[in-house]
Amino acid sequence: PLAGLPEDPSLSAGLGRQVSGGASPWLIEGGLAFTLPLSDRWQAQADHAQRGLSAAQAQVVLGEAQVVRQVREAFARWQGATAREAAWAGQARRLDALQTRLRALVTAGSVPAYEADAVDFARIQSGVNRLDAAAEAGAARLRILALCGLRPECPVVLQPADAPPAAGGAVEEAGHPARLAAQAAFDEAEGALRVEVARSRPELSLGPTGKRESGETTLGLGLGLSLPIWNRNQKAIAEAAAGREVARVALEKTIESLAHGAAEAAVKERAATQRLEALRRDMQPILERQTATIDRLVALGEFDPLRLMDLLDRRIQWELSLVAAGEDLAEARSAALYFSHPLPSFPKDPAQAEARP
Repeated sequence: PLAGLPEDPSLSAGLGRQVSGGASPWLIEGGLAFTLPLSDRWQAQADHAQRGLSAAQAQVVLGEAQVVRQVREAFARWQGATAREAAWAGQARRLDALQTRLRALVTAGSVPAYEADAVDFARIQSGVNRLDAAAEAGAARLRILALCGLRPECPVVLQPADAPPAAGGAVEEAGHPARLAAQAAFDEAEGALRVEVARSRPELSLGPTGKRESGETTLGLGLGLSLPIWNRNQKAIAEAAAGREVARVALEKTIESLAHGAAEAAVKERAATQRLEALRRDMQPILERQTATIDRLVALGEFDPLRLMDLLDRRIQWELSLVAAGEDLAEARSAALYFSHPLPSFPKDPAQAEARP
């Protein structure tokens, strides 16, 4: 509302002195002028200010949607790193048990020492890989805290969760925060052009005047009218028109980007879902059987160390591929959710709120 207030009046005054003659040599004159625009400039200014406020609010909503997407992606990276840390920890435990058996066999002379050394190297590498995964998980956790506006030492405990729910179809592009922000920016540019066009129209100034000359005081009414003949605010109008054209192109690009982004996210989500389902269906039983077999062989002490090492290496690689597939699916669904449900909806009952990104 402050943008639509009328302009302040202007006060003018003058002082002169007659060179010769006259009852009083001093000449005093002044006036007060009020601007009365003959156009809707003040209303255009108020409308432009309101559009600017709407554009700022739309940017805030868009920023929230982008932060939600970043939190989801950071949580997917944290969960993947946590799963990799657990996988390498399990690998290290199996290698520790294998090494204990091997050292006893080396002492008995049944197994050469170099085979036990090979297991040592693998065990050390597993420990290093576990530390790398733990560091990655720690960095992802700090990223989540930063996005949520929390300090690094905040005692927040993250809990692993299943992949985010499927997007379930895209909403209309007109309701996406990015589309609304681009539309609001275009409306603001349109309002700026209206203001500059209104400023090119005539303005009327009106107000009382006073004059004292030769000892006599004269009161009157001053009238002024601006004549937009040469300037006509053409430069400002051209700049505002160019700004509106830029905003229009940005709006079209945003609509295009949303359409392509939603389609690409849907394709990636579908492919990641199929890949993870196939791995879980075909590989999960094999991994479970291999784990049971390896644990049984190590417990009995009946194994070929190098072949068992090869089996352990293959097992951890397949387990890591399963973890990577789950992480890819979580990130793909985060992208799909950004286009279909950019902002999460929370239950009205706080007891029903789900503490998962």
